[in-house]
Amino acid sequence: HIGKVDGIHYALGGNGHGVGAMSYLGHEAGRLMTGQIERSFFADIKHPRFFFSPLDRLYWPFVNAWFRFQDWLN
Repeated sequence: HIGKVDGIHYALGGNGHGVGAMSYLGHEAGRLMTGQIERSFFADIKHPRFFFSPLDRLYWPFVNAWFRFQDWLN
């Protein structure tokens, strides 16, 4: 997937096919940034979230604190 948020372009989702897929997505994002193309198929891919995703703000602070604690122990 490629996209743009607040003027920042991104490419994500190699999922084990990183070298080939991300090289092409980087090329495609570059073409978007330079105006060579107006729209990309890869920008239109939807990424649905899980039903519990709106609860991220509730549990992520605890997950982050746990991993910070684990880092501190090591």
